[in-house]
Amino acid sequence: MSLGNREDSGWQRSLSQKTCLLFIIQYHVDLGVVWQGPSVLFLAERVLSFPKKVVKNNSPQGRKEEKMESKNKRNAIAVLALVIVLGIAGAIYMLARPPVSAGEKHIVVEVIDKSGSAKEFSYDTDEEYLRGVLEGAGLIAGDASEYGLFVKTVDGYTVDDANQEWWCFTKGGEQVNTGVDTTPIADGDHFEITLTVGY
Repeated sequence: MSLGNREDSGWQRSLSQKTCLLFIIQYHVDLGVVWQGPSVLFLAERVLSFPKKVVKNNSPQGRKEEKMESKNKRNAIAVLALVIVLGIAGAIYMLARPPVSAGEKHIVVEVIDKSGSAKEFSYDTDEEYLRGVLEGAGLIAGDASEYGLFVKTVDGYTVDDANQEWWCFTKGGEQVNTGVDTTPIADGDHFEITLTVGY
């Protein structure tokens, strides 16, 4: 067999090994098996180290090519590590995000103005997130962006930015740390929307 054929065979074997590696990485990411990350990185380094060079070239050009090849391997491992980290982050988000309740739900929303007066609104809905209920009922409006809806108007009153007014959302008296787009609702929830002055 000629040297060219030996190199082609080594390249094909390397491609097959890398394909298997990517499959294994995707398998781990899909399952959210975050503790397997180090073992996958070790496997990546081992696979990317094959095939070994058939003929070692000790000429200056050959040594330069070997250094370039080594650098490319390190870059490839870094890229694979980044893919794994992003996959782990996605898996953690999927596991940690608030649960969503499907089906018909009854919720109560209490709007409190700056004088302290309160008005209650009751809704029966099959929406899964707060925005869908309140915007669909015409209770809220605001500025939409890639980050979601920034609520500026509630029950017909629009906040005055010059006076540092803003709407504070709470649930059962506890601060809601998500926007209306990503705040899940469940049957029996009680939300408060309070006009607040001062940032």
